[in-house]
This record gives sequence, structure tokens and C-alpha cells, in this order.
Amino acid sequence: MMTARGLKKTGGARQWVSTAVIIFHCVISLGLACIIFFNFQSNPNTYGDSGVSAPSSSPALESGIALGPSDTKTPPSAIDWHNKGNLFLSSGNYTEAIDAYSRAVALDPCFAEAYDGRAFSYYKLGKLQEAIKDLGKVIEARPRDATAYCIRGNLHLRLGNIRESGKDMNRVVELEPITHPELM
Repeated sequence: MMTARGLKKTGGARQWVSTAVIIFHCVISLGLACIIFFNFQSNPNTYGDSGVSAPSSSPALESGIALGPSDTKTPPSAIDWHNKGNLFLSSGNYTEAIDAYSRAVALDPCFAEAYDGRAFSYYKLGKLQEAIKDLGKVIEARPRDATAYCIRGNLHLRLGNIRESGKDMNRVVELEPITHPELM
């Protein structure tokens, strides 16, 4: 049986509504991602909701000398590499940032903030699949991180992965229903 709009009553309308809800979630999340992105652009010394700040600039850090503690026998830690990655990220050196964050996660595979920074660096270089993979690591470590789901959902949307994007957007709404009452 056809309705006035030409959709079948059995399943067609439900499918259309389901598709419309996914698209609506994607549009809302794109807006949220823009807010997050512009927040980062206005304050490049912080990244996302991790609260991790890039270290103050100094000649030693800029030259790459001061990676670890003052004791030269102590190798740089994951945090040292992460801070170096933040420095590269804030200066727009995304390839170097990826290398520093990769060294951090090699030393500490559960270091979510390093995956977070590396994901953003991959995004800035247009490597969306790699960014999605790293955001998956962030979500493994912080399963209630709505921002990571939102950003990953937007990256899936950019790649045309509508179902994956919808799953991530639904998770955002589950985690932060008060923030997104229009999606309830």
C-alpha cells in the first residue's frame, strides 16, 4: 500500500525515518566537531577534552635537546615524547608530531592522549583512516569519551561510512543526552 508521499507503509517509512535520523545526527555532530576544531584553533596549546597542555616554548625544546629529564642517562619517557608531539602539533609540524606520538605509544600502548594527538595530526594530513584507527584506541582507553566518538563519527561520515558514523553519533547521544536534547 502506498501513502501520499509514495512510500510503502510496511518498512519504507521506517527505513526513511531511520536514514533521516542518521543524517540528522551527522549534521549535529558535524556542528559539534566544528566547535571542537575551532576551540583547538583558538587555543592550540590544548587538545580536545584531554586537558593536556603543550609545554612552554624554550630554545632547548625547540632544538629538540630537552626531551627527557636533566639526567642524560635517562631515556625520554612516553610523557616526554607526548609533550614533544604537542609542541610539534601546536607549530603545525604534523609529520614530526606523528613521529613523537608514535614513540610515546610505543613506550606506553595505553597512553590515550598520545593516540588522541596522533589522530588529530593524521586528520590534519588528510589521513582519515589512520585517524579513525587511533580514535578507536582512544575509545578503548576512555569508553565514555563522547568527543572521541563524535570526531570519529564525523570522519566516518567524510569517508561515506554512514552506518559507522550513525553508530558513533548514537553513542554520543547515549553518553551526553543532556548536551544533545534535540536528538532524543
